[in-house]
Amino acid sequence: MNSYSKKQFSNTTSVEVLVDEEYLEKAGTGDFCFAEDKDICAYKDRIEKVILYKWNRIYPADTFFLLDLQGWELENLKEFAGSSHEKITKEIYRK
Repeated sequence: MNSYSKKQFSNTTSVEVLVDEEYLEKAGTGDFCFAEDKDICAYKDRIEKVILYKWNRIYPADTFFLLDLQGWELENLKEFAGSSHEKITKEIYRK
């Protein structure tokens, strides 16, 4: 992930987090990337799986998820309550 996203994990010590501004360019097969403020469309041919979280509210935004998931398989969908939102939806897509 980049330094912008790292702030969310500042209190997390049990997870190894690598920070690099060029993390999407450097990611290899099987690597996980936390892409919060980046357009990942340029990497669509290298992406193996997308884990997408949605909230039950609409917020103003500077960045949007632009990757077209048509043709991808929705492998799993789960709804749960979070600490700040009563409904969070987790969707997992595979090519």
